[in-house]
Amino acid sequence: MNTNCRMKRTNAVRQKDCDRVTHCRQDLWVPRSVSRRDFIRTSFGAAGALAVGACSLFESRSPAGTISFGILTDTHYADKDPGGERHYRDSIAKMRQCVEVFNKRNLPFAVELGDLVDAAPKKETELGFLKTISGHFSEFQGERHYVLGNHCVAAFTKEEFLGNCGTETPKGYYSFDCGGFHFVILDANFRGDGAPYAAGNFDWTDSNLSDRELVWLRNDLRAARDKRAVLFVHQNLHNETEMTGVKNGARVRRILEDAGNVRVVLQGHHHAGAHARINGIDYFTLRAMVEGPGVENNSFAVVTINEDNSIAIDGFGQQADRLLT
Repeated sequence: MNTNCRMKRTNAVRQKDCDRVTHCRQDLWVPRSVSRRDFIRTSFGAAGALAVGACSLFESRSPAGTISFGILTDTHYADKDPGGERHYRDSIAKMRQCVEVFNKRNLPFAVELGDLVDAAPKKETELGFLKTISGHFSEFQGERHYVLGNHCVAAFTKEEFLGNCGTETPKGYYSFDCGGFHFVILDANFRGDGAPYAAGNFDWTDSNLSDRELVWLRNDLRAARDKRAVLFVHQNLHNETEMTGVKNGARVRRILEDAGNVRVVLQGHHHAGAHARINGIDYFTLRAMVEGPGVENNSFAVVTINEDNSIAIDGFGQQADRLLT
């Protein structure tokens, strides 16, 4: 059963919420934008140190039982002309706006949900695309997490892609805790025969979690059963019969349902966005950043999990606000 619940709309959009946001739709509440500010770039020796620092600061200033973080997906950055509604070059300006908002909100971490870059004729050229867009994302002052998408490994191995993003966590799947919550990064970039996606050796419609990852996931969620869990994945876990779906999604969902502590799965890949609720777990698909020209067609969100277990999706640009209850 699918249930969609939008946040209450208001026609009264405050002027300060429209400052430096090019496109303010009067029928949707638009999150507060940001003013020009200098970025403070803090380096940490390891991702674990960054997580501890960002989350400790967050926990010291935020109410218990709540947390907010940023999500974005499908930037598909490339220095090439538009293809259909995909405006590849515009993802730089969109990423800058996204990072400004995340920094203004003082979020402890942000998750990029996959397909950060698009294809190039040569691997070296695509590497330049990756370094350019990940450099802009690195202006975010909190912890950055990268979910692997199929476009991420069209030219690279997983290790090559993650290594060139500057992350200190060069793993496709892992978990971390922040603010009393448990967060899980998943990797659905495995073929049906179990082989990992690498440098274009795959059919993008054949997306799976590996058997080893499934065992790990069950054990990881069991170990964190006293915490509410949030999962991130690029391909979609609610619709294995569709082209964008994870083909062993039903097996994955059984693990999540058996764990009993999974609140929501946040996804990318399907550019139009989607939402489904299956056996008490929300599967929310964010709209793609690359779709449409200019920042007025941006798409990203700040997610807040409230003490009552409701989830507010605070959308920007073409991403509508939602309240999942």
